[in-house]
Amino acid sequence: MKKLLVVLALIVMTSMLSVSVFADTTVVDPQQAVDTNITADTNTDTAVAASETKDDIVKKEDVKAFKGKFSALLADLNVLRTECKANWDQIKTLNQSIKTQWTAVKTVLKGKKKDEAKKIAEEIKAKLEPDRTQVKAIHTDIKTLRDQKKAEWVNFRAAVKARDEGKATTAINNIISLKKQIIDKQKVLLPLKNDILTILKGYTA
Repeated sequence: MKKLLVVLALIVMTSMLSVSVFADTTVVDPQQAVDTNITADTNTDTAVAASETKDDIVKKEDVKAFKGKFSALLADLNVLRTECKANWDQIKTLNQSIKTQWTAVKTVLKGKKKDEAKKIAEEIKAKLEPDRTQVKAIHTDIKTLRDQKKAEWVNFRAAVKARDEGKATTAINNIISLKKQIIDKQKVLLPLKNDILTILKGYTA
């Protein structure tokens, strides 16, 4: 009898544990997940665009360094700054279009039965994931390039202060190279944003 009671107690405890584990498992709603992802990507782009514009502001003392020795290179950098900003503006416009389109998709989903709406949202999330994986990788790459560029600005101004023209020249050339690499990353980001927009449009056609 005692053995039977022990066995029953173990069964009850195991069942309770299973229920507890199941209760703690949170299932992320696919529609909410897409909402979160779109917002996160937009916020990242917005923050980087604002910071990147400030990162490469050319100061008067930079231009005057070594009697204007770097004027031509800094002018080239300003051209790149303009191109970079234009790319961020395009990305901002696409992000707004993506948000607008996703709102339209959610309106369509509201007209569906719950199970069907969930299935469609899961399908959308799955289709967007490859693009989002690449977007996140690009964000990481751009952060790395920006960190390197900031360090080169420190090197440049330290070299100017130390009157070391060679090191200053190396630093400003590195800054220009890094800026070009960031622009190259933007050029990969733009079609990914367009692809995301196209996928979403497919659910309101």
